[in-house]
Amino acid sequence: MQYMISIDVGTTNLKMSLFTQDFQPLDGFHYGYKEVQMDDVKYELNLNEILQAIREGLIYFIEHHPIKYLELFITTAMHSIQLLNHDMSFFGNTLTWADRRGAELIQNRSKKQLETQYLTTGTPYHSMNPFYKLLSMKESLSNFKIGSIKDLIYYYLTDQWTIDVASASSSGLYSLKEHTWDNSVLNELHLSSKQLPIIENPRYSAKLTLNLAVNLAEAVVYIGTSDGVSSNYAFAGLENAAVLSIGTSHAVRIVSQVPKVNPLKQNFCYQIDAKDYLVGYPSNNGANVLQWISEIFNIDLEAMDAIIKKRPSIQGVFFPFINGERSPIWNDFIQANLSDLHRGANRESIIYSLVCGMLFNIRHNVDLLKEDIAFDKLGVVGGAMRLFGLRQLVADVLNLPIYIPQMSQAETLGTINLVKSIQIETDFDVIKPNLGQVAILDFAYSNYRVKLQRYLS
Repeated sequence: MQYMISIDVGTTNLKMSLFTQDFQPLDGFHYGYKEVQMDDVKYELNLNEILQAIREGLIYFIEHHPIKYLELFITTAMHSIQLLNHDMSFFGNTLTWADRRGAELIQNRSKKQLETQYLTTGTPYHSMNPFYKLLSMKESLSNFKIGSIKDLIYYYLTDQWTIDVASASSSGLYSLKEHTWDNSVLNELHLSSKQLPIIENPRYSAKLTLNLAVNLAEAVVYIGTSDGVSSNYAFAGLENAAVLSIGTSHAVRIVSQVPKVNPLKQNFCYQIDAKDYLVGYPSNNGANVLQWISEIFNIDLEAMDAIIKKRPSIQGVFFPFINGERSPIWNDFIQANLSDLHRGANRESIIYSLVCGMLFNIRHNVDLLKEDIAFDKLGVVGGAMRLFGLRQLVADVLNLPIYIPQMSQAETLGTINLVKSIQIETDFDVIKPNLGQVAILDFAYSNYRVKLQRYLS
């Protein structure tokens, strides 16, 4: 019998899912990273730890299931950098999108330089963009090859140093016009394309060469795509839908048949394959804000959800930039702010107001995307969607019906959808806006937007 394994490598953990040939989930493997190095600037992962965890996950599945024929599909977080010695050994740790090195260089570049790099690559001018991290170390780059999480996992599994289009496109080194590594960008970094992996479409495959000390009749590895693309293709069957991911951070995205870039708003635009692009807005602040609220008020998420269901009055205005912010602010150094409290505020109303501030920030990005491409519904993924009060609040704040997959980790099927060019049937919980609450929240959101302009001036 043939099986499929989805390998989903995020910024904080690894998830692997085993599916039958008719896409039914059978088993899962989860690993939370232990060797994370982080401070106010640094956010590094140990790629050797991740590779070992992938190996352990594969062995676990093979030992517990009668697998002889296997297909592997890889999904990874975007914007990572791993320096390599010329023998392909790792030099230092992996820099993630959340690593802020290079942020100071952005402030020193002219508007023309920033916009040229953005319009060429579709990657916003922010420290998440690997170009600016590499720019901060360009004097030493001639000594190294430049890899990322995706291509080095693929190399580990197949001995082929190859990257998919979407992951290459999000690197800040890829030309949206020429559909390959951009020579002008590489020249500024003193790099050549020979120091980078070969770019292939997401359906590219090679035989598994990793020695697992077990017998497999056949195993093929598909290079797959990025996590953002995968989430969107999990909802491929929904018409006129964008996708909102509320993970540690949040992002709202839609698939477009034409590239769209706007330097005034700095949406991202990443090529997926020969005909499609991923367009959207990323934020630093999502469910991590909920976790922060939980910690400072000593309240678990279920108790927080009970408060959300009560809908106490909104007291004050909260700008949730506890981690700096990408869209809609694009400022690594901006800080959160809670203002306009009065003596009628209490613990529950403040907690509710903080949650609403986080969602108003999401709505701001959803509204920006609506201006670019029309849609009338949202697919939503993320662990926070297990909170039923929060689900309804998301629909009410955004004033859109939201579609939540009933299958756990359904977004991991998106890469399989893309690679196989199919639409795997998925059942959704559909949450429609409560129109009575929409009017209340619209008023509060309008106040949030007015105060945001004053806060930024």
